[in-house]
Amino acid sequence: MTSRKTVVRIGQIDYVNVLPFFHGLDERLRHQNAFDVQMVQGVPTQLNKLLENDELDVAPISSLAYARNWMNYELLPGLSVSSPGEVRSILLLHHQPLSTWKHVRIALTSSSETSVQLLKILISSLPNVTIEYVTCSPNVDQMLALNDAALLIGDDALELLIKPRLNMMITDLGQWWKKLEDRSMTYAVWAVNKRFSEREPQVVSILQKALKENCHAAFHDLTKIIQISQQQLGGDEQFWRDYFAGLDYNFDEKQREDLRWYLKRCYESGALLDIPHIGSDAEFVSLQVER
Repeated sequence: MTSRKTVVRIGQIDYVNVLPFFHGLDERLRHQNAFDVQMVQGVPTQLNKLLENDELDVAPISSLAYARNWMNYELLPGLSVSSPGEVRSILLLHHQPLSTWKHVRIALTSSSETSVQLLKILISSLPNVTIEYVTCSPNVDQMLALNDAALLIGDDALELLIKPRLNMMITDLGQWWKKLEDRSMTYAVWAVNKRFSEREPQVVSILQKALKENCHAAFHDLTKIIQISQQQLGGDEQFWRDYFAGLDYNFDEKQREDLRWYLKRCYESGALLDIPHIGSDAEFVSLQVER
């Protein structure tokens, strides 16, 4: 009797910023013929919950979601969605300059955890400001109808840069974080359910390598990624080249150090009960050797 291949349930964020990971991944994995794949699409908050509930085996999830459940997860080495500064797809839209804020009501997207907490940390640096937060579906018109500002991420934010609205100020959270802390920001990490990783270490190793190779191939020639992005959201070629040039899909020691700092700030603000472990270079190398 032929044994059945492992089926890996992979979460896929439904945004163009993860195209370098996912475009062509199915074909790459089919060619290796090591396991079957079930792709599950959703926004970050949905994938966070699915992985937490053991309805996914591996997924790119919000950094904050990893931090809240890190004892149950293992990070895939060398993979993240980060930016050294300006990110362009995590934006605060507002009617008045930040320097004039006194009493402000902000509509938060329901699609994100990391960006919401990042915004709260950044807002805390503004003097003498009282903030009321409400959570909404990511519809900019509805968000701004009854509120002074709105936080949007992913494709919803990019659409506003491609088709800007009149009389609207935009603050890039990656740029603001860089100015405030002089650090990069890691918005998402690749996490695998620890039980699955212990049961299928070779599968996890193959998947991690395939994701890394897929990303390298995408940046070797961005033409197809840009075409797909244009089909979905519009924008010219230079817009997309600039956008992807501002993202970093690696996860090196400096990025991990900066993520630790962000999570320390989250802990200090009461958003985390403890500060999670994020491995060193040596630990990541050890994981890859063991597999």
